[in-house]
This record gives sequence, structure tokens and C-alpha cells, in this order.
Amino acid sequence: MNIISGILSETRHRIRRGKEAIEIEDYWSEISRKIAPSSIQEYPDHILIDDHTYIQCIIAGVPSFEAKGYPKRIDPSLLDRLLDISSENYTITYTIGLEPISLTETTSMLNTAEFNNFTNTQAAREQNNVGFASSTHSLIHQDIADRMKTIYDQDSNMFYGAFIITIWSNTREGIIEANSIITGILASKLIDCEVPYYRMLETYMAGQPYPSLPDYTKTDMFTDHASLLIPTRNPNSHTSDHGLIRGK
Repeated sequence: MNIISGILSETRHRIRRGKEAIEIEDYWSEISRKIAPSSIQEYPDHILIDDHTYIQCIIAGVPSFEAKGYPKRIDPSLLDRLLDISSENYTITYTIGLEPISLTETTSMLNTAEFNNFTNTQAAREQNNVGFASSTHSLIHQDIADRMKTIYDQDSNMFYGAFIITIWSNTREGIIEANSIITGILASKLIDCEVPYYRMLETYMAGQPYPSLPDYTKTDMFTDHASLLIPTRNPNSHTSDHGLIRGK
């Protein structure tokens, strides 16, 4: 009798566990249906969710052939200016992603930059009869040397960083208005940016809390830049000139 009772008890227990597993699966399935959009349409310069929410992403700090992406020093008021943007027509969020670069790779990158600057200097001198080269090359050399010293002294690290600004609006005009304001602020702070055409959905996903950043969103930055961009601060106070993270 005890053996039969034990078998029946174990059977009931398994049935109960099976029902609980089904209930849990049904619960999360229902949650996903409530929070997940029913449709996502991707266009070259924006995505449209559920036929009424327009989203556009802007990648800040992207270098080009004519610009470095970020200035030598980032204005500490940058995030305050972006956070001060408010309108009933749109909402703005931003994501900062950082991936530390090893000391070996950082040193190699700086050595490569130093060598490239040296060859550019030599090429410039060969283009005239007096061996003249612009003082810009000397300034770049000094800048690289200063960076090397901070790395050598372990006062700074280097990162691959991604700065993604996302605009949400119920109208197409809303994202156009917000884009104009944001790009104007970034330009006033000497920060280059671009709209990732034909990669909007991928960029939008990269701006969500997922551990993945596409290579085209990443730029090289040092601790002093990173510390001014990451949101580790009291939103009611301004960032200091050196941010809240120093050194490592």
C-alpha cells in the first residue's frame, strides 16, 4: 500500500509540476505579446513601429576623412544640453557603450599613429624645395606622445566607445525637428555625427540593453572622453571638467 501511495503521490507531483511549467510558459508568452510590437517597418533613415511610432538613431563621434569625430576636449555641458531637449512632439534617449582596449593593443595603435604621422611629415617635406612641413604634424606628434605618457603612467585607458542617440516621435516631422536640434548641438561642441542609413534597425537594437555593438558604431576614446559621456552622475548637477571617472 505504501509503495502504491508513493507512486500515486509522485504521479500527482509530476502532473502539478507540468501544469506549473505550462502556466509559466503561458504567462511569459502573454507578456511578450503585450510588450513586443506587432509590426516593425524599416526605412533608409528611420523605423516605424506599430504604424504610429517613428524612430531614428544618430551615431555621435564617428570620424571621417576630414574630421576626428570628437574634439580633443569634450565640453562638460554636452549631456546637459542633450538632456535639456524636451518637446511634446518627441522623446530622446541615448546609449553609451564602452569596450576596454588592452594595453598591448592600445600601445600598438598609438605606435601606428605615430609612425603614420612621421611618414606624413616626411611626405610633406618632400613636396617642396626647402623641406617645409606644417606645424600641424608637430602638434599631432605631441598629442600622441602625451597620450602615450598617460597610458604608460597608467593614468588613462583606451576604449572602443559607441554613442547612440535615439529619437522617438508619433510623427515624421517630430524626428526631423529633433534631428535638427541634436545635430546642431553636436556641431556646436565640435562632435561629428551621422545617421546610419539602411542600418537603422540594427543601430536601434544596439542602443537597447543588449551586449552587442556593431563595429560601425564604435570609435576610439580615452578615459577623459569616456568619463564625460557615461551617465554616472546626478542628473540634477553638472558634470565636472574631468567627469566622475578618472584613471582606470
